[in-house]
Amino acid sequence: MSTRRPALDGVRALAVLAVVVYHLGGGAGSALPGGFLGVDAFFVLSGYLITSLLLAEHQRFGRVDLAAFWVRRIRRLFPALAVVLLACAGWVWWHGPVEQWSARRGDLLATLAYVANWHFAGSGEDYFAAYTGASPLRHTWSLAVEEQFYLVWPALVWAVLSLALRRRARRDEPAAGDPVRRRELGLGAVALVALVASSLAMGLEHALLSPSRAYYGTEGRVQELAVGVLLAVAVRRRRGRSAGWRPATALAAAGLTALLAGFALLPDSSALYYRGGGLLVCLAVAAVIAGVELAPGSRLAAALSWRPLVAVGTLSYGIYLWHWPVVVALPVDGPHDATWWARQAWRVVLTGALAVASWRLVERPVQQGRMPWARRSASRVTALAALTSALVAGVAVTATALPAPLGRQLAQRSDSPCPTETSDPLASCVKVDGGSRSVVLFGDSTARALDPGLQPWARRHDARYVQAAWLRCTPTGLLVVPDGSPGPDAPAQACHERARQQQLAVLDAERAAGRHPLVLVAEYWSHHQGLVVDGQRLDPGTAAHDAALGAAYRRLVREVAARGGRVAFVTLPPPGPSLGTVLAPDRPAGSAEPLALGGEFVDGYNQVLRQVAAASHGRAVAVDVGDLVCPGGQCPALQDGTVVRSDGVHWTVAYAQRLAPVVLARADAALAG
Repeated sequence: MSTRRPALDGVRALAVLAVVVYHLGGGAGSALPGGFLGVDAFFVLSGYLITSLLLAEHQRFGRVDLAAFWVRRIRRLFPALAVVLLACAGWVWWHGPVEQWSARRGDLLATLAYVANWHFAGSGEDYFAAYTGASPLRHTWSLAVEEQFYLVWPALVWAVLSLALRRRARRDEPAAGDPVRRRELGLGAVALVALVASSLAMGLEHALLSPSRAYYGTEGRVQELAVGVLLAVAVRRRRGRSAGWRPATALAAAGLTALLAGFALLPDSSALYYRGGGLLVCLAVAAVIAGVELAPGSRLAAALSWRPLVAVGTLSYGIYLWHWPVVVALPVDGPHDATWWARQAWRVVLTGALAVASWRLVERPVQQGRMPWARRSASRVTALAALTSALVAGVAVTATALPAPLGRQLAQRSDSPCPTETSDPLASCVKVDGGSRSVVLFGDSTARALDPGLQPWARRHDARYVQAAWLRCTPTGLLVVPDGSPGPDAPAQACHERARQQQLAVLDAERAAGRHPLVLVAEYWSHHQGLVVDGQRLDPGTAAHDAALGAAYRRLVREVAARGGRVAFVTLPPPGPSLGTVLAPDRPAGSAEPLALGGEFVDGYNQVLRQVAAASHGRAVAVDVGDLVCPGGQCPALQDGTVVRSDGVHWTVAYAQRLAPVVLARADAALAG
């Protein structure tokens, strides 16, 4: 059974175009906010086609040749991916921020090993996060899921069908008895059980762990591949009864309508996606596939076989591989003016050119056995793939190599989550339980980056240190609109609804124990992001934005004071330059431009903090760290061999250990004065 059926190429085209439009538009703000569902369509197609091929091979030859199957997958998928990995490694070395080299090395090696989905789930690479600083390989998580399916499912099909064949031989049953067909139904039953279990797993992981964990996890994706498996079994049985099926066209039309509606309407922040919505989309894709397969002469099948669509579908793998690195390498921001459209057009042209080149120069020659040494030899193809993997790994390691001391500093994570954050991202915890005094940390990830210095300080001073700071969460409780988003996303909404209550609960617990805490407040998140107040969006740098922040911080000071505590605001230094100014001064990777956004708003934000402190009647102070981080007005990436900030904003472990004691000493001195 050939996988190159024109109508299915049309389905591939719709899927990849939806993903590309979604990413070109910046995700949630795209013309297709549900375009990410195109990946789900690919999963259904993979489950359907691979199962159909395996069952057809077994019917024709009486066996499934696993080695030959896996070699075909290597020849089809690996060469183009290897080229993309080499290109991304080169781009990271030439242009990528040096601070990200260690992370990018992990991305490259995880993608090469087809475990990128688990790697990104563990590294905090949110698929739906802003594109600034994103990994150029973020999209390869789906390739990892598919490759894991290609490894496990054919082996299971082989085992089940081989068992059926052996049983028939032992019983000397004629072929007409068709126990193999019954085993195919058994495979369908296995897929059905896997579908139900996977759907439940995705919903539970979203509720109990995190959206990223639910999105990337293989177990949550099995349901989509299982839909394709069930479809393959069902289509084979229907084809065995008749040459066509009259309801097929109506089924396909309904499925296509639902799929396009999902592309246009289902936002990436919707919890519905994890609670059955994704499965409904997959069923819609299955309906389209069933319709065009069982009624190949229908008008819909003819429409999906339109030559431009088929061409895009044929190139879909290369388009998918290349489009995301192009999006990351060529950022497009600002209003939708002529320049914006020109840059988008350049992205499209470059993606198309790279996909065509990949198809003509890499994918087709390898598939057709036109490799000078390997040809179609399974052993030689495997050996060549192993050698290529070693080459890619070597290039990845070399391109992202850092001097050992700096590499170790950047590899250390300054963020230390509370133990229960896996189930509640707004959890608080006691990091050090001393008796002399109480220090409570409020803020976002920049506050948490002080943790490596706060813990040893608290132990030395027999102090109690409580962490109540959360990733991408302002301690003001204001509703934040992340960069590039049309509105607040789910984490911003959760912070708005719960952060203040969680903070007040921590303060109430400290007061109930007779403690009067120093509340250390540090954040970067809200000062350069939009805010929504009373239904109005306030842009950073405006008087209204500053006024909203000031009012929220004054309320925070009152709430802390009412519980017997005082507040120390940590001012913001300007975002730091890349470490590349030291290690790669002759390349774009050595740009002196700050790594992070929002530097132009730092002075105004610090002025807000100073005004709040000045009007607090001694209940709050603003602790300035600018002279420490930027001595003489310069903000070096290195101080005495210590990397200051891992990404231009967050302190490294080594620097936090130097900075935190000074911050606390200055806070104590200011409050005592």
